[in-house]
Amino acid sequence: MASELGSGEKKSVEKTEVVKKTPSLDDLNSNDNPGSIITQVQLRGENYDEWAKAMRTSLRARRKRGFVEGTIKKPDEDSLEMEDWWTVQSMVVSWILNTIEASLRSTISYMENAKELWDDIK
Repeated sequence: MASELGSGEKKSVEKTEVVKKTPSLDDLNSNDNPGSIITQVQLRGENYDEWAKAMRTSLRARRKRGFVEGTIKKPDEDSLEMEDWWTVQSMVVSWILNTIEASLRSTISYMENAKELWDDIK
């Protein structure tokens, strides 16, 4: 390459900065849907610890763990973010219920709030 540039000439290389979008905690992507099974570990009752660990890991990977821990707070009722919060909240509840064995699922109170559902399962 140096022979192509001639003596004393330097090739200019431009560097472009890659800006990574940090998704909002209430973002969902095209793969997120209420029928998704986010972990293959199914809660059968006696395996709560294994199931909870798998769920926490899966929810963390999707940036949704705060919904079950209560660290992602519900916005004010008149907030513009309220509809998005409820959308993601409902999705997380669906994911949780989809990983619970059917016979056990019938004994759990159906709730719209992921944290309350999570606490009820404990």
